[in-house]
Amino acid sequence: MNIYGTSLSCAPPLVLFTKISMDRGLEEEIMLAMRHVIEGRTSIVIAHRYSTLRFCNEVIRLDSGRLIEQSSYADWAKDHQDVLGK
Repeated sequence: MNIYGTSLSCAPPLVLFTKISMDRGLEEEIMLAMRHVIEGRTSIVIAHRYSTLRFCNEVIRLDSGRLIEQSSYADWAKDHQDVLGK
C-alpha cells in the first residue's frame, strides 16, 4: 500500500490530494481506497479526470462558481459518452 492508500485507511474527516499527474495504477489504487472510505458518508470529490467520477452518486459542475449541470452519475455518463470514450 502506498502513502495515499495508507492515508485513506484511517478514514480521516478530510483528505486533500494535490498531485494531478499520476499513472493509471496509482489512480486505481487511490480510487479503490477512496471508494471504501466514502461508502456511507457524504463526500465531496473535486475531479479533473472523468474516470474519478465513476464512484460518485451525483455529478455537479460549476463554472466560475455558477451551477451549470447537476445529475446522477448514470445520467451524466449517458449524456457524455463522447468524453468517456464509450
